[in-house]
This record gives sequence, structure tokens and C-alpha cells, in this order.
Amino acid sequence: MSMRYSRAVVLLMLIGLTVMTVNIFELRYLVGQLREQSIKSVNERLSEAVVEQKAKEAPVVWFHAKNIETGYLDHPIKVFKRAGYVIKKDFPKKWDVLWSHEYPFTETKVYNMVKQISPHQKINKFPGTGFITNKASLATSGFPFTPKAYKIPQDKDKLLHDAKLKPDQLYVQKSNAHRGIFIRKIGQMDLASKSNKVFVQEYVMDPLLIDGRKFDIGIYTVMTSVSPLRVYVYDEEALLRFCPKDYLPLDVTNTRQYVVADDYTPTWEIPSLKKMYTDGQFSHKQSLNSFLKRKGFNYKKLWADINEAIVQVYLNKRAEILATSRRYKSTRNFFEMVRFDFVVDSKMNIWLMEVNMSPNLSSAVHPPNKLLYEQVMYNLLSLVGIASLTPRTLVDNSPDEEIMKIGLRDIQVGYDLCSSEQCSSCKIEKCEICLQCRQQHQTEFLNDAFLEHVHRRNFRRVFPRPMTQDKANDDSINYNMMPNDVLMQRWFMLKCQDDASWCN
Repeated sequence: MSMRYSRAVVLLMLIGLTVMTVNIFELRYLVGQLREQSIKSVNERLSEAVVEQKAKEAPVVWFHAKNIETGYLDHPIKVFKRAGYVIKKDFPKKWDVLWSHEYPFTETKVYNMVKQISPHQKINKFPGTGFITNKASLATSGFPFTPKAYKIPQDKDKLLHDAKLKPDQLYVQKSNAHRGIFIRKIGQMDLASKSNKVFVQEYVMDPLLIDGRKFDIGIYTVMTSVSPLRVYVYDEEALLRFCPKDYLPLDVTNTRQYVVADDYTPTWEIPSLKKMYTDGQFSHKQSLNSFLKRKGFNYKKLWADINEAIVQVYLNKRAEILATSRRYKSTRNFFEMVRFDFVVDSKMNIWLMEVNMSPNLSSAVHPPNKLLYEQVMYNLLSLVGIASLTPRTLVDNSPDEEIMKIGLRDIQVGYDLCSSEQCSSCKIEKCEICLQCRQQHQTEFLNDAFLEHVHRRNFRRVFPRPMTQDKANDDSINYNMMPNDVLMQRWFMLKCQDDASWCN
């Protein structure tokens, strides 16, 4: 009996010990789980706090546009997001960049905000550039590279006189608001309009054709400063757009033979360009260059003529842009990218057709153009200094960070001149390039020019005009320019003498 009792006690003790051991392991497991959950919860709260803090520090881009939900600004929005920006709409209280699809300076609410702009804020439109993008203003400016145009009704008599001298000439009637273009003989034109926004323009009758198609060339162009004037073109690429139908035999009632519309035929569907663009991975521009070279055309002159035409437009309209921009505290807050559209005739003459204020950056109709639009955007943000490897609101840049990016030694040039006796007292005009003789606003625009050059990526300067090291001397400066332009040109000239990469 005692033996059985003892065995029972031992068995109960073993069972109890087993249960206790299991409970201990379960307790440890639960403690571990609680610890993991606690750590995970703390980490999640820390992550949320970090994200929230980053959101507070991130730069803000304000997109001001109509019907933005339709997606036509998706590529610009994506590029800004990749650059670390927070996207805002509907008049945010704080913003670093205003990206406006429309001209913002005529909207009262936007205008009042822009009038109070802070030094760190940037706007993608330049006051006064409507004098360039306005179709009637551009066409009737008398440039040798725009088809001759006549304002209606002011120039009606002159138009009729000239038309008699060119009985075979065809014309197009245009306005700023109307996009429809039809070729007409002068007798078929409606010249009764009393609107000063209507004009009649000679039609380029012998366009260069590729595989029987008429086409135009779009050049993305950026003005970053008006005084001094600085203009860049996107040199890596151009937008080629072909008419959907063969040009010949010409039927003036079929606009698809001679008008480039949104449903244009792209480069990759043109037989003579397709292989280079698709298989060879050439750009639009490189594909065109290769074709022109095979046909014996001087493609380098083509691009030089285009760049010079762009420069002439800005020089011609600069006074009006300056007059308009004087309403604002500073023009350093503004930059603008437009697209110059050219037609080339059979003799390789260029003809500027229009300048688009807000060029299309949507690949909805032509998906392969996505890369082109996003690269143009990224290069633009880099050029104007609003894409950063350490993105945060631009207002928080410390003086030390600004000096890290650019210091006075970075913009110093003309060492022999600036160390001479005559510049110690700033006796001659050339000495204004030197630190001791410069004004503060001159140092500021030299800083801007330096940073633009360093960050330009695939953009290239067309004004101040490029030069070679051999020609980087005072003889290449046009002293009839505005004083700031003379200083800017001399600075680039001296930088070019020391380093060829600054020549263009």
C-alpha cells in the first residue's frame, strides 16, 4: 500500500513538473511575443514619426492647372515626386515651386501670391513671355525665318498687293485661339475680320519630306534669366512629328497632309528612321541627323540656324519681357521652358511656325515618348537648381550649405586683370568682373550662371553665345548689349579661356 502511494506521489510530482516546465516555456514564448510586438510597435511609431518629419522637411511643388485629374501632367508630377517633392494643389500655404500650366500672372489670386514671393521660391513661367508665345506677335515681328505674315485688317491692302505679285502663293489664316489651319488662295480668304488677333501668313510650299511626309521639329528651350539674358536648348533630343498622310499629291482640303496634329505619325513609324530609332536606339535627333547626312544635307548647319533663330527671338522680345517683369521683386524667381516648332524646306531653310508656352508632356497618344518627356523634365529641374540629392524645403538651406554649393572662388575669373593696379581702384569698365569692383546683384547672377552650367546635364547654352577657346577674347563681345549682358559674356569668355568645357 505504501509502495503504491509512493509511486502515485512521484507520478503526480512528475506530472506537475512537466506541466510547470511547459508553462515556463509558454510564458517565455508569450514574453518574447510581447517583446517583439512592443519593439515592432515602437519601430512603427518611429517610422511614422520619421515619415512625418520628412514630409515636413520635403520641398513642396504646387501644381496649378485645369483638369489635372485627366493625367496630362502625370510625367511632370512623377519627376517631381522622384526628386523628393510633395505634390500640392489648390493654393497651398507653403510651397517651394509653382508649376503652372496656364499663364499665372493674369489670375488675381495667383498674381497677389506671386507679388509676395520669397527668394527661395521658383515659378515655371516668366512674366512677359507672352510676347514670344503669342502667335500673332511672333508671326508679325518680321523675322527672316518666319513666313511673311499680315495683320488683319491693318495689313489687308499690303497683303492684296503682295498676293498679285505671287499669284501661285498659298496662305493660311490663323489666330491665337483658333488651332484650325487650312491652305487657301488669297481669293478664298476671309479678310473681313476686325479682330487684331487674326493674321494671314504665307504657306511654306516646298517642305522637306521624309518618306513623302511633311514634318516639324520641336526644340525644348529654357530662359533662366532676362537681365542678363541666359537661354538654353535641350541639345540631346528634339521632338519630330510627321503628318499622318503623304504630302503629295497635295489636296488642300485634306489637312492631314500638311498639318501636324495631336495624332501625328511618330519617328518609329517612318521607314527611313525606324531602324535607327528602334534597333539602333538612336534618339529622334540622331535618327534625323543620320538620314540628312546620307542625303548629303549639312545637318550641323541646320541646328546652328535653329539655335540662332531662337536667340534672335529672345533678343527681339527681351525689352517687352523686361518691362513686364519689373512689376515683381526679382526675376531670379522665374524660369520658363517652351517649345520652338520649326519646319524645314527642301533647300534646308528653317521656318519658325510657333512657340508653345506649355508644351505637351503627355505620352497618352504616343507612349514611347514617355522617356523623352521625363528626361526633359529631369534635366530642366537640374538646370534651374530645384532637383537635389538631399531634398528638403528650399527655404531651409543654411548659409554653410549655400557656400558648399558655390563660393566666391568658384566664380572668380580674370586673375591677371583683377590683381592689376588699375583694378585695385576699379578705374576701368573691365574691372567690374572682379570681386572688389562688382555689385551684389552682379555676384548673384554670376552665381546663378555657374550653378546652371554645372547642373545643365543635356541642356546647352545658346545665349550668351557659345565660343571656342581661340575666339574667347574681347573682340567677340558685342558692346552694344545691355551692361549685364556684356559682363555675363566676358565672364563666360574668361571661364572658357581657362577651361574649354565652359565655352558652350
